[in-house]
Amino acid sequence: MEGKIVYQGKIKNGTQITIRYPLITDAKDMTEFMNTLSEERTFMAYQGDKFYIKNETDFLLSQLEKIKNKKALLLFVYADNKFAGISNAEMGILTEKHIGNLGGISIDKNLRGNGIGKLLMKHMLEESVENLKDLEILILGVFSNNSLAINWYKRLGFIEEGRLPKGVKLENGYQDHIYMYKPVK
Repeated sequence: MEGKIVYQGKIKNGTQITIRYPLITDAKDMTEFMNTLSEERTFMAYQGDKFYIKNETDFLLSQLEKIKNKKALLLFVYADNKFAGISNAEMGILTEKHIGNLGGISIDKNLRGNGIGKLLMKHMLEESVENLKDLEILILGVFSNNSLAINWYKRLGFIEEGRLPKGVKLENGYQDHIYMYKPVK
């Protein structure tokens, strides 16, 4: 699966998009992208945290092994050959081995609003159903102040199943953490 392309095409602004499985050589691009996202301090767990190439290389190696064993999924978006997005899912273990935890969708802020996130999610869902062994349910978490994402996930068939009050602690206060699921079998 390493480097397997799941989508190639142009988006509405003419940018060439490739969605594919990772290669180990993507570690540097992924590290830079994650650092940029973390600095934005938007709707993700990383709020100004620093990513290092060694840690991201180790993470990528572990994900490639899990992908091979049908226990994880990791897709990258390249826009005009520049790293522009990421999404991942990882299977649970033991009594939760039928549950895939979707890590979310992250897109370069300069390309948001062009349909890349929708394309990435479409292919994440398809690839998850096709390639994650034992998958029956996908779960995810979302910040309560991210109404755009909440409504989008609902349109995709995700159902809100719980809310942890003050589950997300940010510099400017707390947000509830919303948990959602989608049966896939």
